[in-house]
Amino acid sequence: QCGLWTSLTIQKAWIFFSIFWAATCAFAQVNEKPKELENIDILDKLGNKIPLDLVFKDELGNDVKLDQYFHKNKPVVLVMAYYECPMLCTFVLNTLSENIAKIPNWKAGNEFQVLTVSINPKEKPEMALEKKKNYLSTIGLPADSTSWIFLTDPYNNSPKLADSIGFKYEYDKKIDQYAHPAV
Repeated sequence: QCGLWTSLTIQKAWIFFSIFWAATCAFAQVNEKPKELENIDILDKLGNKIPLDLVFKDELGNDVKLDQYFHKNKPVVLVMAYYECPMLCTFVLNTLSENIAKIPNWKAGNEFQVLTVSINPKEKPEMALEKKKNYLSTIGLPADSTSWIFLTDPYNNSPKLADSIGFKYEYDKKIDQYAHPAV
């Protein structure tokens, strides 16, 4: 009986070990970052200053500096995105617009400013204007409202802005898309 008990105990231990090892390997594989995403991150830069002298183009094609949108009496919701993004940016912007519409007694443009800055230097103001019209309509504001601004970046200032706020992204040439966090 002692030999049988030992044999069963060893079998149970082996089964337990095998399951534990398989689960550990699966967990490690799930939590490994693919090589393409190794440099994609959000870094804590709370308290850092944003370079407000950076120039972008607004949705009408005008050169604008960031300092036009940052006022001491009004918070700014800043979104780094790109307008042709096939997945995450649209999700972030849709979720933001849905939640802006739900905020009672707070209106974009009155109590806060919303600013979306494209990380893709190839995108044009016309594309930004289309996005603006779409999202303003979802929150019940007219298309010419200045409550939510969409900027493009022909001057390659997005990397400087992104670095100042800890938004780490990269362009992936293989798939012709930007890899970025969803915030």
